[in-house]
Amino acid sequence: MAGSLEEGRTIVAAAESSDRHVFVDMFERFIPANQALSDAVGEGTYGRLQELTCWNAVALLWPGASLGLKALPMEAMHSELDLITRALGTPDQVHVTAVGRDADAGALEATLAFDGAIARSSVSSLRPKPWGARSGYTAAFAHGVLEWVSAMGYDGKPAGTLTAYSDEGAHEVELPAADQYTAMIDHVLAVLRGEADNEISPASALAALELTCKIDQQVNPAT
Repeated sequence: MAGSLEEGRTIVAAAESSDRHVFVDMFERFIPANQALSDAVGEGTYGRLQELTCWNAVALLWPGASLGLKALPMEAMHSELDLITRALGTPDQVHVTAVGRDADAGALEATLAFDGAIARSSVSSLRPKPWGARSGYTAAFAHGVLEWVSAMGYDGKPAGTLTAYSDEGAHEVELPAADQYTAMIDHVLAVLRGEADNEISPASALAALELTCKIDQQVNPAT
């Protein structure tokens, strides 16, 4: 949505004072596995969420693109932090560890403390090209676990497996064969037709932006 919290707040204020619909390109929310996690949290399917670990590890697949420490928080971690803040809210404590191989590659991990819960977000560009791009999450609830593991090609569409674990055993969760980009556009059109509430408004993205900026400032302090 913005490169700073101040800019984000300005956008939110402008959107809220406008008579127009305003949308933020939060297409990751429409990835079926992410929707499954949000549904499980909202519906209390497995009880209270106690631990959430998100990870994203990629090779430098895009010539000329930098995924060093200056880029990782905004470019790679933001969507994971959106998933975390939507599930758990704003953390009470934020601890960050980072290592850079050079200006274009590095790794970053944030540990987030909440009241009665913990979350981790880990991103890395320290992988050889045959690795490609892989990501996932493990969500531990009071009465079960959801685990998503995926691989992503150049088309940006993840393919993977979501597994649910409980006292009754383990089973693969069937996910709709949805394209997150198409799903987001369909949602925007539904909002414009008055058939749905806006799920990707600027205000809905502000908590993740604030956390992303806080982590970015720890990794890249102003000089």
